[in-house]
Amino acid sequence: MATELTESQQRLQSSEAKFRAVIDQASDAIYTADETGNFLLANRRACETMGYSEEEFLKMNVADIDPFFSRRSDIEDVWEPMVEGTTSILETIHRAKSGREFPVEVSLGRVNIGNDGVILGIVRDISVRKEFEASLHKSKEEWESTFNAISDIITIQNRDMRIMRANKV
Repeated sequence: MATELTESQQRLQSSEAKFRAVIDQASDAIYTADETGNFLLANRRACETMGYSEEEFLKMNVADIDPFFSRRSDIEDVWEPMVEGTTSILETIHRAKSGREFPVEVSLGRVNIGNDGVILGIVRDISVRKEFEASLHKSKEEWESTFNAISDIITIQNRDMRIMRANKV
């Protein structure tokens, strides 16, 4: 019986080591939290991105890294009614230990681990995407401003010669 218990413990440890190796290789931050937002698990990327050790991270709450978490009007709509197998995606801001704030996209889902339902969060830093979107928006505004500043009538037409756009003369 002691041998069976030892083998069972070894299989459990091996399974946990495999799980941890896989989750720590993810390029996105991954965490689980309980119903009140207290972190239960954080992968290596979550700790690196936020600047906390795993021990520090697991003493924290989602509100500690998301300044809008406790003030969000959609938390009740997104977090509480979540059922296993569904996913909600939201954009928010995260604040690292250094105080640096950056935009993130969070994919949230409820998973059952044993008898406990926990919230699984997969977090992607979208700083580069937001910078690109801002640059694209600025370019569009500059183009429109230049297009509309020309004193001659200018039109943009499709292949059928239908006017799709005209400047504001």
